Amino acid sequence: MHLSIADILRVGMLVESREYTTDGYRRQGPYRDARRGLVVGITKIPPDETLQVQHHGSHNHVIKILWQDSGTIETMPDWFAADLLDPLPS
Repeated sequence: MHLSIADILRVGMLVESREYTTDGYRRQGPYRDARRGLVVGITKIPPDETLQVQHHGSHNHVIKILWQDSGTIETMPDWFAADLLDPLPS
């Protein structure tokens, strides 16, 4: 069974970064403050416009995250979001 990023993340969901802290440094362990954000957009890419990404295959969605610490919106492909983000319990 294939899971889509849209099955894991939803617009309005809070997430935290597995990799980076609020000050931009890589996390050293699970107890450090992670960077947190809000999913503000999930856009499906039509199959004929699917982008090929070296070593990751293709992606079908673009995810937009509003980062809490900086107030900036970051756009990322679904494969990257799946590797980087953990949903926070609501």
